[in-house]
Amino acid sequence: MPRVLELVLAFERTINGFGERRLDAEVTMHDEEEVHAMAEIILALLARRDAGKTICPSEAARAYAAQIETTEWRSFMPAARNAARILALQGIIVVTQKGRALQADGVWRGALRLRRTDPT
Repeated sequence: MPRVLELVLAFERTINGFGERRLDAEVTMHDEEEVHAMAEIILALLARRDAGKTICPSEAARAYAAQIETTEWRSFMPAARNAARILALQGIIVVTQKGRALQADGVWRGALRLRRTDPT
């Protein structure tokens, strides 16, 4: 089983104290390619930004939609957020909200920003 799908399925089974799934949407085998592509897009967008600068997951969803020649980018937001979670779990990016870093395995609600992990 590919590593991305393993991580997604592991979180799909993880439930917080309120019984909510920690992933934004269920991810199936069919969606794995979408999540992988979205992760690559997130990294590419961040590579073009100065250190410490952020992107919105919607930028990745819009870029993916443009690649497949559709204007319906909103349907790709769950894949963008799931890709962000996987990258955050791997320590590659930091997910922030209102300037504060969120836990990679925590519950995310509302607007998010993504930035590269600070080099140490």
